[in-house]
Amino acid sequence: MILLKKHLTLALKHDPENGFLKKELSEVKRYVDPSIYISTFYDQERESDLVLKIKTVQLNNLDQAAVLFWPVNDHFRPFGAFHYAPQQQFNLIANENNYNVNIFVYSLGADVFFKKYWTFNFAANLTDGINNSYNLFPFQKKVDFEPAFSFKYSHPSHFFLITGYKDLFIARNFLNIFAFFVRRYQMNALYEYRFKPPLCGVGASSYLALYINPINNTKYEYTLWARLGKKKFGCNWTARYIYDYKKLDRINLDYYSYKRETDNSLILAVSKEWLPHYYFELNYTHLWRTTLDLTNETRAITPEVIAAPQVLPKHSFQANSGNAYFRYLVNTSLNIDFLGGLYKNTDNYNVWLVKGSINWAF
Repeated sequence: MILLKKHLTLALKHDPENGFLKKELSEVKRYVDPSIYISTFYDQERESDLVLKIKTVQLNNLDQAAVLFWPVNDHFRPFGAFHYAPQQQFNLIANENNYNVNIFVYSLGADVFFKKYWTFNFAANLTDGINNSYNLFPFQKKVDFEPAFSFKYSHPSHFFLITGYKDLFIARNFLNIFAFFVRRYQMNALYEYRFKPPLCGVGASSYLALYINPINNTKYEYTLWARLGKKKFGCNWTARYIYDYKKLDRINLDYYSYKRETDNSLILAVSKEWLPHYYFELNYTHLWRTTLDLTNETRAITPEVIAAPQVLPKHSFQANSGNAYFRYLVNTSLNIDFLGGLYKNTDNYNVWLVKGSINWAF
């Protein structure tokens, strides 16, 4: 990579307006030079009681992140990261918080590029969750260690990924009335064959998650997909179909759970690049979902009546979503990215999200 950076820099001196060379040099610098990545992400989710069909909760998620990469050589790139990611679930019936938690995540890790197409990544994360205000479900403070790793093979025709990690998510105990972290150990394996790189391919993945709380649980997920694409009018056009089957060993009323869930998704996308500065992508997804023995977790709750979620024997909905992504390459050392998205389903569940980031190699 260091040698490639020298060759690209020299080539740009002889052809300073070459957009392809500028883009290539920008990508190489991320692996050769120290760089910093800063991002801000926010999404708002409004959910409804699945039986009463009224708005019950609003979930606000914020994630502010800073990541510093410091390559040692062509094969080893350590990094350190900090995330401030508060989560608030606001009760629209009671007009106060179900929970409001400040979450801080500290990470150290590295990317190891040990052979062409092969990458190994590992990280050690420390997560600290702190109650932020008065809540209907007071949060139980928790500090937890979360290791993670990934092993990737990325060839023009073959893509393989295996990951393992531990994470946390917030659940609510409806018996003793408090919010808490559920620990989750996850493993995922994925393979995709790209027969007309990079627009066409078929793939499959499997996923296993172990939920650790007073009642342990196991989740299984199996996914198949096919993607077709064509370059036309200077744009890349793709259509992708995804089939997803999920099941849990048992239903747990503390968090979103079910016996079985099946998704069918159709995704249409178009992207265009104006070398070297601009890249734009737009995609639309239509989802069909059927769930058996689903917890109605967003049931209407008041301070006087905190009732546990019901279990619905069978539930189906359709959803539409869209995302727009834009990248601006300021120069070979700095790029800026923007993302916006909308989601709405027939359960009257609405989401909007925005994200902005900068990546600077110095």
